[in-house]
Amino acid sequence: MLARAARLVALAEFELALFGDRLGIPRERFILIPNGADLPVVSNPPPIDSTAPIIASVGRLERYKGHQRLIAALPSILKEQPNLRLWIAGSGPYESHLRDLANRLSVADHVDIRSIPAGDRQAMAAELSRISLLVLLSEYETQPIAVLEGLSLGRPALVADSPGLSELAHRGLARAVPLDTGPEAIAAAVLGQLRDPLLPPRDLKLPTWQDCADQLLTLYDDVARHPACAS
Repeated sequence: MLARAARLVALAEFELALFGDRLGIPRERFILIPNGADLPVVSNPPPIDSTAPIIASVGRLERYKGHQRLIAALPSILKEQPNLRLWIAGSGPYESHLRDLANRLSVADHVDIRSIPAGDRQAMAAELSRISLLVLLSEYETQPIAVLEGLSLGRPALVADSPGLSELAHRGLARAVPLDTGPEAIAAAVLGQLRDPLLPPRDLKLPTWQDCADQLLTLYDDVARHPACAS
C-alpha cells in the first residue's frame, strides 16, 4: 500500500531516510510536513520563580517516554534545589509505576502527576509558561510536539539524544543527554539548564497548525490534479 502511494508525508527529517531505505521508496516520493507547534498567547504570564522552579516532563505515561528517568534523578536534583517541583503532564498505564518509584525514592511530595485535557490549549499554554525547564527523555519521538510547544513559549529544554529529539539539539534549540545517562548525570544536566539555560532564539519560527493544513491542502491538490506524474 505504501509503495503504491503517490506521495508519503514525513513529520521529521530522520523519517525521510529511515522509511525510504526500509521501504525501498525514492526520496523524491516523500515530502516533509511537520505538525503544528503553536499555542494560544498567554496574557501576563507569571514570573519564573528561580527559588522554587518547576520542571515538566510532558507526554503519555508509557515506559518509553522516560518520565521514570527524571524521577530517578530527582533526589540528586533536590540536594541543590530543595524547593523544586516536577510536573509529569500526562495520563496512561505507567502511572502507578511512576507513583511507586516516587514513593520509594521519598520524593513523592515533589512530584505532581496530572494531565491537561487535550482540547484545552489555553490551559496547557498557561501551565507551560510557568515552568523553568521542559524535559523529555523519551526513547523515540516522531515529532516532539510538547518540547516544540515549550520552545514556542521561550522555555528551555533538555532532551534525550534519541530519534526525533536529537534534531532539536543539533539545531541548537535544546541540550541533550545520551539515552543511557544515569540519574546523577541527568540531575547534573537538569541543574545546568536551570543555572545557565539554553534559551530558544526570540525570533524562532516553528510550524503552526495552519502551516500544516496549508501544505497538506497543496499536496492533495497537486496529487489530485496530476496523479500520473505524482506516482
